[in-house]
Amino acid sequence: MTIKIRYLSRGCMSLLWLFAVICMVPVYAQSTFTQQKLDQLLAPVALYPDALLGQVLIAATYPLEVTQAATYLQLHHDVRSNQLDQMANDQQWDVSIRSLLPFPSVLLMMNQNLSWTQQLGDAFLAQQQAVMETVQSLRNKARLTGHLITDQQQRVIDDNGDITIEPVNMEVYYVPYYNPGVVYGTWWWPDSRPIYWQPPTDYRSSSYGGDIANGIAFGIGVGIVGSLFLDVRPDWHTHHIMIVDRGHLGQSADGNQWQHNPQHRQGVAYRNQDIRNQFSPAAIVPTNRENFRGRSPNAVIPASQRPSDIREKVTEHDHPKASIPPQYLPSAARFETHTVHQSPSAPVNSSPTFSHPMMPSGPRQEVQVYTERGQQSRASMSHGDNEKRTK
Repeated sequence: MTIKIRYLSRGCMSLLWLFAVICMVPVYAQSTFTQQKLDQLLAPVALYPDALLGQVLIAATYPLEVTQAATYLQLHHDVRSNQLDQMANDQQWDVSIRSLLPFPSVLLMMNQNLSWTQQLGDAFLAQQQAVMETVQSLRNKARLTGHLITDQQQRVIDDNGDITIEPVNMEVYYVPYYNPGVVYGTWWWPDSRPIYWQPPTDYRSSSYGGDIANGIAFGIGVGIVGSLFLDVRPDWHTHHIMIVDRGHLGQSADGNQWQHNPQHRQGVAYRNQDIRNQFSPAAIVPTNRENFRGRSPNAVIPASQRPSDIREKVTEHDHPKASIPPQYLPSAARFETHTVHQSPSAPVNSSPTFSHPMMPSGPRQEVQVYTERGQQSRASMSHGDNEKRTK
């Protein structure tokens, strides 16, 4: 009898463990991208030259600045390429965003497909090794179909099993345009087809029609302008993006590993808790109650814990906006997961609402009412404490 009870107990424990694992799977699945999704996300850009691909992957982690830069180019479409260098210095975007200014078609594609852009950046932040391995897998497929070859615009190099793509002239880059459903062969995920974006006619070469039908068409050559272009190199062996000195263009050179800067995220939420914990600013332990309330100018407090009456000022200080007219300035509300949104029932001109577990939701007027009630409540409590001390 004792033996039966022991085996029954072990069986129950095994079932409980299995149940716990099953319950955990959906949570893990939501925080990572499947290989099917990675193939879909990376197919449109996997055949970009290495340096341009690196810029796109980095820039995708700052989706709001992508939309700002794309809007900026639309407002200054007549600016010559040699003027972009000076104009870019006036902006406060990440250097990867400024590096894409000479490639308006790339910014336009990213801006017109914001959901794809944001997911691409999230995948790169959370699964960098898987992203870079997926790029190599896709390049191998394109080479096997005969579409990825060395030609007048690019050099395709086999580096110990890893495929690198470099421009023939390191000072002139060509953006490749292609149908992912063609260049890689028959698409193997019929339920998850990648985006197929075709550029406006202004960015097409005279042979675009015939070239795209045969596989890959190239846009007009883009000359690299001064210090505007950040030279980045995917290190396919270590699965990192390296920042390389411009003086070593076209040469094998060591560099510094790229690090994500959460300030340029500008309020767009990260996809999962692990990434949020990694890049959220750490709070300084307060030395007194006034610091805890965020009233000390020297205290660094996460935005989610800042009092509502100072949050707007701090946000503008931490994330200064680009010099774009307000009516053209995008907001974080355009992205899948965001912290600022318009209330569905609010009028068009109403103020945005701020969503946070520790804040009342609703239009700014309602938040102000809650704030005033809280202040009155604290005042009454303080008055009661004084009366007790008097007694």
